[in-house]
Amino acid sequence: MAFVNLTETKDFHSHQPVLNTFVEGAARRADALGYKLENFWFHEPGISPNRLGQILRNRGIKGILFGSTTHRGSQVDFPWKDFSVLTVGYSIAHPLLHRVVTHHYRNAMLAIRNAVAAGCRRIGFVINKAQDAYMDDLHAAAVYAFQAGIPRANRVRPLLLKDLAPRSLEPIAPWFHQHAPDVILCAGLSLEHIRTSGIDVPSEVPGIELLIVHPSPNVAGINPRYDLLGGMAVNLLASHLQHDEFGVPEVPVILQVEGSWHPGNSFPTPLNKRI
Repeated sequence: MAFVNLTETKDFHSHQPVLNTFVEGAARRADALGYKLENFWFHEPGISPNRLGQILRNRGIKGILFGSTTHRGSQVDFPWKDFSVLTVGYSIAHPLLHRVVTHHYRNAMLAIRNAVAAGCRRIGFVINKAQDAYMDDLHAAAVYAFQAGIPRANRVRPLLLKDLAPRSLEPIAPWFHQHAPDVILCAGLSLEHIRTSGIDVPSEVPGIELLIVHPSPNVAGINPRYDLLGGMAVNLLASHLQHDEFGVPEVPVILQVEGSWHPGNSFPTPLNKRI
């Protein structure tokens, strides 16, 4: 099997904890199933997509895990018909491939349920639009679905940030003081960004992260279980290889891995009860 890095940086995944965890998990599972997972860079100088396909064929590699491009709506050209392929995340839009993803929508709903069960009624959301778009806007979708089902008096207008530049963080404090939420849920940014804006978490308000990259006792929220995602990807790819399923699929399959609630000091006891 091959893992193909689609980013512009050759060693991108080694500097990205999320992707590195995915690749390591995939390599372990591949080894357990009798495969070897080898790394390749899509943008290797002098190597066209067709040439890369030829190299993989010559190496006897028929199964490929494509990494993320880190750009929404990406198109990737490759000799698909010769390989069984799948990708991680939502970045590749053309062609539509089998993919493995974290279940961002249900993960957000899990965090919301924990906040509600702890007695929070006015739930505030701070969302990095650029990052959430990369995740198909699924955190935002869960937020708006929740808001539609509660009394209008309890709705807190979500704060949508353009990016995480210092100037983009400036609206956080005024938004917080205007709306006085019982808790702040962060999507596409960390609670440290909230603190940088001048709000003391959890002294002033408890906080929950919807995507915890490094689980620790200090941060409550959702562990997306990236440690499982790579292994699940290899399981699916191995199944397609065993059934001689090659090329762009007629009906793409999305395998979603649900996260788990991670209690932490940012959402203090007795608030951090698990559903």
